[in-house]
Amino acid sequence: MVELWYNISKYMLQRLRFKIILYLAIFAILLLALAFWIYLARAQSRDYQRLADLKITQDILASYYGKFATYQLPNCLVGETVSQCLSTKVGSPVINNIIDPLNNTSYSYVIGSLADSDYEINFSLEVGIGGLSRGNYVLTKNGIRR
Repeated sequence: MVELWYNISKYMLQRLRFKIILYLAIFAILLLALAFWIYLARAQSRDYQRLADLKITQDILASYYGKFATYQLPNCLVGETVSQCLSTKVGSPVINNIIDPLNNTSYSYVIGSLADSDYEINFSLEVGIGGLSRGNYVLTKNGIRR
């Protein structure tokens, strides 16, 4: 009789251990899924902020073009960030806030060219949104291209 109780308790202990391990594994998987979802949501939020910043930049450059009939800004060099270039040349206080959400050089808004009739601003998206995939893009007066 004692041996029977011993075997039953041993079996129940093994089942309990199995259940605990199973529940911990499920919890870990759910925790990883939640962490990934949070990362993805934050990256998408930064991508939306990038597109909003670029729309503001596009509007400021269009206004400048309306006044001076050119996109060339004096002493604005290729490779400068948009905030460095436009804040001193255009004088708009809004432009000082146009800094990439990561503030990382690979994600900065960089002047590619400023010509009389067009401009290029280089930028990158982390995960992609709105039909744009992850990667590098160029903003022009006509929109966004790869």
